[in-house]
Amino acid sequence: MKNILTVTLNPALDKIAHHDQRLGHKRSIQGFRIYPGGKGVNVTRALRALGIRSSTLVAVAGENGQSLARGLKAEGLTHTLFELPNGETRVNTTVINILSGQVTRTLESGPRWTIKNELRFREVFQDALGRTRLLILSGSLPLGLSANFYAELVHEAEAQGVPVVLDTSGPALKAGLQAKPFAVKPNQNEAEELLGYRLVSRRAIRKALLSFLDCGMKVILLTLGERGLAVGQEGKLYYVQAPEMRGGHAVGSGDAALAGFIAGGERKAGLAECARLAAACGAANILSDVPGGISNNAVGRIAARLVVEEL
Repeated sequence: MKNILTVTLNPALDKIAHHDQRLGHKRSIQGFRIYPGGKGVNVTRALRALGIRSSTLVAVAGENGQSLARGLKAEGLTHTLFELPNGETRVNTTVINILSGQVTRTLESGPRWTIKNELRFREVFQDALGRTRLLILSGSLPLGLSANFYAELVHEAEAQGVPVVLDTSGPALKAGLQAKPFAVKPNQNEAEELLGYRLVSRRAIRKALLSFLDCGMKVILLTLGERGLAVGQEGKLYYVQAPEMRGGHAVGSGDAALAGFIAGGERKAGLAECARLAAACGAANILSDVPGGISNNAVGRIAARLVVEEL
């Protein structure tokens, strides 16, 4: 049976901790929790929580990479490892002030890929495509890969009839759009950087959705942080205001929203209901310590009070 596949080329061990010290005071942080991370891993985790079968193809390196692999196994997340002989999987550190809600993140670069790494990966990728019905390319590209790499993977996948969802940023997003993937999921900052204008009004958000659709995408999911999200498909445009959520953190909320949107499609829901489920999952992620570790009960409670508006 073919599966949904997420690809994470630059994953991380996510270290997450909380503290309750005021700004300027000495901080005592205890009990760092460590999880397998990276955008594709988060999407797979959230899909699994929603009852949707998904696996993840993850590039790992060094001792950190082996720790990440053990974490995936411990969570029961179906995965395929692409092991790099060089470098070390990065560690991303998130520190959350429970008094103010302020989140401080430190993101490492990860290993540099060589031409040999790239050629070996393409073999693994081609093999995985034969077992895939929907491909999700998520996150930053590792050092050493060209900005066109995701675009090339889009072409390879769609040549085999596998639709692609692209979730990246910067030059990789710009190049990837030229390959016309089935769907794209930028956040507000990524869309503003690409389009060259601020998304401060409903009119600007509508214009942005139409711009992506005019580029050849079938579906656009635009996440707007605390403001919610907007979606577009075949001329239908919807906006969902995010509910106010207290406590927690938003790391991984975009990934959870993408998982919710895909889950809606798997359940044959209409675009408006897919948008509602996406927004509910993004909000529910704030209640979880683990990026993408959403609760179905929380998703249901949140979704029941969300309003979907036409743009």
